[in-house]
Amino acid sequence: MGICLRLMKNSKLSEPNQVMWIGIALVIALGFAACGGTAQEADERPAAVTASPTPIVLDHPEPPQLISPVVPTQSALPTATVSATSERNPTPSVSPILTETATAVPTATPIPTVEPVPAFTFEMQQGTVARYLVQEQLASLDLPNDAVGETTGVSGSIAFSEDGSVMWETSRIEVDLQSLKSDSGKRDNYLRGKSLESERFPMVVFVPTEVTGLAWPLPSEDALVFEMAGDMRVRDVTRPVTWNVEASFDGHQVSGKAVTRFTFGDFQMKVPSVFIVISVEDDIRLEIDFVASVLAANQ
Repeated sequence: MGICLRLMKNSKLSEPNQVMWIGIALVIALGFAACGGTAQEADERPAAVTASPTPIVLDHPEPPQLISPVVPTQSALPTATVSATSERNPTPSVSPILTETATAVPTATPIPTVEPVPAFTFEMQQGTVARYLVQEQLASLDLPNDAVGETTGVSGSIAFSEDGSVMWETSRIEVDLQSLKSDSGKRDNYLRGKSLESERFPMVVFVPTEVTGLAWPLPSEDALVFEMAGDMRVRDVTRPVTWNVEASFDGHQVSGKAVTRFTFGDFQMKVPSVFIVISVEDDIRLEIDFVASVLAANQ
């Protein structure tokens, strides 16, 4: 701007030309002022305003995870990882003791059981008779008398071991009540239907368990008196009873009589009560006249 004014003063220009040069000088001055001002403002900006390069930003940045190393110890036990499937359907655990036992112990081969063989057996034979005796007072008689009923339906056997004890597992005597008869059909019908109920319970069963006073080894020819205890079932009631036995041995045969006593109430039986009977004693005597074969184990 100052240079233009000095040129105008030194030159001899007309007044209109001076006005033109003054305008040019103003335009140039204003242009420099604009350039200079912009440069100065740019120079005066603080360095902090300078834009730094834009960093590259990742989508969903995840900071790195630091995993501390686990130092295993001798007492530490590994933790089993359980999946969602195993939680919904848990598998039952098996005891390691059971597993080890089942694996370590082989299956043992079963040893066949040998049944003991009796040394002697008394087997009931034809000619054996069982009877009951009950004292009653009939209306038609002045004195009491014994009501007697008998049956030949007796079967079974009694087994003895080598030391003379009874082998109850293989011993059993049965008496058929349906074939039991007395001298009165009315009495027999009453006993079958009321007292004995032989239609429902046709057998009296005796299982011997012990013998006391029997000589051992068995004599070939002699008469002995001994007791035989066991369990007897009449109807649906089982009770222990003891028989007094008199027996005579003759080679491979034995015969004799066995007697026991009990009451009607012992086996929950009804005492007979009919209009022709005045009274019946509550005492039943049961007898067996037996004939048996003596079978040795070596026969």
